[in-house]
Amino acid sequence: MVKLRRKYSEYLGLSTDVKPTGVVVGSFFYERDTNKTYITYDGDNWVIYNTAFWQNVPLGSNIVTPSINIKEIDDSVGGVELIASNENRIEIIIQNTGTKPALIRLGGDPSSTAYHFVISSDTVIRGGDGGILNFNYWNGSIKAICDEGNSTKLVITEFSI
Repeated sequence: MVKLRRKYSEYLGLSTDVKPTGVVVGSFFYERDTNKTYITYDGDNWVIYNTAFWQNVPLGSNIVTPSINIKEIDDSVGGVELIASNENRIEIIIQNTGTKPALIRLGGDPSSTAYHFVISSDTVIRGGDGGILNFNYWNGSIKAICDEGNSTKLVITEFSI
């Protein structure tokens, strides 16, 4: 039996090309001159894509539905909750689109001395090259904090069945 595996489009162009808008969520844009691949999370905006992203998405009758959040984080005590626990989650992508690094903690309150990951900041004006974290089958909560006195912006994409 044949199953439709993908319902998205793939685009090819240069980094100087304007990326298409109004496309299917989950579509890709590959820049030939930079070898960067982008994914659209809403059909209009594009973020750099981690190539390992789809490797563990199960095939079958379940529909994978993305949920997108853009969070402003700062140096609040206890951190900012990026995403709550979700037993149906199969994939999370977190990308830093702000100008400061973010400290990430799984299942607890982050601080400048208690964190699991650091996501590097975006380094170009047009955006899109900030650090990315990709989690497969992490069902717990995730919180973030920024360095003292600073703030940054994170894009969180959650896929669940």
